[in-house]
Amino acid sequence: MTLIDIKGLGEKRLKILKDAGINDLKDLCAFFPKKYFDTMQTNADVCEDGEYALLKAKVCDTPITKYARKGFNYTIIPCKCVLSGVNFKVIFYNRPYLSKTIKQEEYLIFGQASINKTLTILNPVMELAQAPNQLKGIITIYNSIKGIPNNILRQAIALALKKLETKSILPFQDRQALGLIDLKQAYEILHFPKDLEQKDIAAKTVAIEELTKALTVFWLKKNYDQKIRLFKYKDVRDKITQKIKQLPFELTEDQKIALGEIFDDLSRPQTMNRLLQGDVGSGKSIVAFLALYFAVLNGYQGIMMAPTEILARQHYNNLKNLFPQTDIVFLSSGLTSKEKAQALEKIKTNAQIIVGTHSLFQESVVFKNPAIAVIDEQQRFGVAQRKALEDKGGVMDILLLSATPIPRTLSLVLYGDLDISQIKTNPKQRAGVITNFVPEYKLEDMYQYIIKKAKEGVQTYIVAPKIENQTEIDDASVQSLYNVLKRKLKGLQVGYIHGKLKERHKDKIMQDFKDQKINVLVSTTVIEVGIDVPTAAIMVIFDAHRFGLSQLHQLRGRIGRGETKGYCFLVTNTKNPESKERLTVFKNNEDGFYLAEYDMNIRGVGDFLGTRQHGLAGVFNNLTIKPEWINTAKQLSAKILDKDNKDNILKHIDSLGYHYKQI
Repeated sequence: MTLIDIKGLGEKRLKILKDAGINDLKDLCAFFPKKYFDTMQTNADVCEDGEYALLKAKVCDTPITKYARKGFNYTIIPCKCVLSGVNFKVIFYNRPYLSKTIKQEEYLIFGQASINKTLTILNPVMELAQAPNQLKGIITIYNSIKGIPNNILRQAIALALKKLETKSILPFQDRQALGLIDLKQAYEILHFPKDLEQKDIAAKTVAIEELTKALTVFWLKKNYDQKIRLFKYKDVRDKITQKIKQLPFELTEDQKIALGEIFDDLSRPQTMNRLLQGDVGSGKSIVAFLALYFAVLNGYQGIMMAPTEILARQHYNNLKNLFPQTDIVFLSSGLTSKEKAQALEKIKTNAQIIVGTHSLFQESVVFKNPAIAVIDEQQRFGVAQRKALEDKGGVMDILLLSATPIPRTLSLVLYGDLDISQIKTNPKQRAGVITNFVPEYKLEDMYQYIIKKAKEGVQTYIVAPKIENQTEIDDASVQSLYNVLKRKLKGLQVGYIHGKLKERHKDKIMQDFKDQKINVLVSTTVIEVGIDVPTAAIMVIFDAHRFGLSQLHQLRGRIGRGETKGYCFLVTNTKNPESKERLTVFKNNEDGFYLAEYDMNIRGVGDFLGTRQHGLAGVFNNLTIKPEWINTAKQLSAKILDKDNKDNILKHIDSLGYHYKQI
């Protein structure tokens, strides 16, 4: 059975699922709910802006239907929450008939909470508390897939589960000792649990089974898929040491260690496959540049690929300044036909370092003798794209760069097939960042501070969690903040940027910001992968509680990169004690690896999965994986891979096939 055989999934919906990373039955069954609600436990006291809430409340007035504009109306239902005595509103869009059917009685209300001074529940499921229909047992919430209603998704998953074939990699005695249940049963329970305790056992089962498979596959790939270099490098470390002495700054100890690990890789017959992790501004680029120089000194080409043209152009300019005697070529889709033809000819003949974007994948690109490839912001490139570069260049040494700190235990899962270097200390020349909360009554003072600093040449990032308002009561979005700030920040040039803009448009906006044509840039998280703007020293993050700590840390890393100290202001109206604690930890810590570890322990691994674009991310998506489960899986994998246990590996190779294909 395939997805096309499932009722309700036509060609159009199959394409939507594919775009969401769901290609087969296993993917669909691994699309677990992101949240579970026990209808026996209402939660009015911990309503979080933007999150789903289940309330037990009494309607205390007659519903009112208002007409906002032609063809659009909304019904407001005043309620009083029985649980904590809080007054709030329920709003339904384009359902005026409800004003006649909803009475002044007690209801269960389940929907998305919006907190903008007062609590509002948007388009909820609303049923009489004494006779619930949908709102009983455990309610599951999935990440929304635009174009596929939740009820269709649930039906498709239920049908897929009936045909799902699962094979446990673990011996029965190990499963029993750990209190795990049947794997297929665990998948079924995660989608349709009878109670939360049952769901927790199922989550543990799936997590440990799939983690063990992933770690086993990584070991097999790392030890049996190694490529042998077709040539031997000369040892040119002395020349690189001379170059390092000429730098206008001193390398940190972590940078020196990372370089040593890279050069050790290059001295072995097996090709390098290494990940270099470090905070934004920690100095990964100079390490990568020196690795490329190693190839040049050996008479080979070095390749550097970046996800955006403006970032690639920054690398190109920095490389030209660092190695003025080296023939360095830039290639991107933004070049004219003449410039592109010249670049392609140089790449084929005498270019020593090639810097580019996705354009390096094109058929017209023919390298002369590539040896080392550096891929910056590697999480922005899929597995297929990285493989395409390797196929085009032949057997190459690969160095991946990532500014997302990953806890060491989780690195085993996401990067088990790679060697890892980490840069944890920032260069001495960085001024650093001070982080503070800004309450709503202080916003006007903050705006005046931004105006004052702009006159001194200091630029500001304003970050919002979404692009535009979804409802008329929504608050912090790029769209709404841009409109507000144009009025508030009179005399300043305010711009905006987000992921839906065309790449060329985004590059122009970022270049204008770097050239100080824009004083204040309103943005989504798209700026977390951006260029170095030393004059950007202020960042304001609205609805800060909606971001993970690692994401907040990535954003904060964009400021305080020059000699001017940075200031990061957090704006939040969250009442949730856990969210407040997380943000306080962020305020008081600048160590990205500590924050990543803390975030993983509190929120699970979900926020980290996008850092490695392979299919395994889908298997673990929305599972709250505990760090001790990773350690358990590591021990189980080692047991399976024991040299006296080769027959066991062969026995379970079929069950590993799915993972092997996905990595």
